[in-house]
Amino acid sequence: MDFAVAFCMKNRNMWQQNPTVCNGMLDTVNKGYEKLQEMRNLVLQLIRTERNAHRQKRGIFNLVGQVAHSLFGMLDSDSEEFYKRKISQLEEEQLDWLKLMHEQTIVVRSTLKSVNQTLQDVSNNELTLMRELHEILNFVNMGNKKIESKYALTALSLALNDHATRI
Repeated sequence: MDFAVAFCMKNRNMWQQNPTVCNGMLDTVNKGYEKLQEMRNLVLQLIRTERNAHRQKRGIFNLVGQVAHSLFGMLDSDSEEFYKRKISQLEEEQLDWLKLMHEQTIVVRSTLKSVNQTLQDVSNNELTLMRELHEILNFVNMGNKKIESKYALTALSLALNDHATRI
């Protein structure tokens, strides 16, 4: 961040015509620096949490790693183990999620198959019902025609009898 401010001050003559470029660059650098600080604080918080746990040191290289970590922010063996364990935990959780999603997919497919079969059965039953209703309608119509023809004959015979009695 200090480098960006020094750069803007050093090249002030160049920015006099358009100072918003330098200001925009400073804002961008400032935002990036704030994000970096947040990430650094998060890592420090994770490291502090892990360092509170009791561990047995394995050798002289651990001491060198801790010194390098303190001075330069390099990964030491404790941090390496911590991150390995966290990554393994995330991978296991991811596998559990994948397994659950696969099981839910099977359940949904089975349900859809059952619903499709039910809809197909309903459609077949509807066709059968319509066919049977047409047969009943045809039977009733044939019965009505027979009754109508008998009624017409009876009415004709009554009309003839009535006419014959008048003559």
